Amino acid sequence: MIVVVISDAHGDQGLIRRVAEMENKADAFIDAGDSCLEAEDIRPFISVKGNCDFSFYPLSRILYFEGWRVYLTHGAGLSKSSLINIAKSHECSVLIYGHTHKYEDSINNSIYCLNPGSISRPRDGYMGTYMVIEFSENDIKIKKKEIY
Repeated sequence: MIVVVISDAHGDQGLIRRVAEMENKADAFIDAGDSCLEAEDIRPFISVKGNCDFSFYPLSRILYFEGWRVYLTHGAGLSKSSLINIAKSHECSVLIYGHTHKYEDSINNSIYCLNPGSISRPRDGYMGTYMVIEFSENDIKIKKKEIY
């Protein structure tokens, strides 16, 4: 199963649409918050509430992909270790979060810690980033993608 993950678009609906068009073969599209747009404006992405979102989105979601349990949140106001502990308390082996505007793909405390960075306002380079995750029953493959 192929999942596209974005975060921190901060109102740039054009970039959101471009990612969806470029990755049109994906099975699922998720946003880790701060789209600053309504749900109908970010389709096909499903989202969580970021600190700059005023629309109603849940603060977190638990998602399932090929047997993997995924904790999705924006992460504002929480340390990475707190986010890892929350993911573990929900028996998730994958944590996806945003807020930092910095790409991350690491394993901490047996948890995959994934942050797609920001598609519109990166703080770790000059081009926006997002990620494509391929979930299979026994493996996760993560690709960093850039957009400008």
